[in-house]
Amino acid sequence: MLIFRLFTTTPDFQDKHLLVTFGGERICQENVVETLSDIQVLDTQLFIAYPPGMVSPSIASIIF
Repeated sequence: MLIFRLFTTTPDFQDKHLLVTFGGERICQENVVETLSDIQVLDTQLFIAYPPGMVSPSIASIIF
């Protein structure tokens, strides 16, 4: 699940069509700000986010 984040660190791997997002902040219910320290990978061809360690859905469709 992609979480809306602010103030992240996000390198862009254009040749692989991926954005890797680390950390940031999000606003939860009752306007409480939560600081995040996890990593999410966004496949920019399919616009699907997933945790690292999984095979990208666009790559999986080629392999399998």
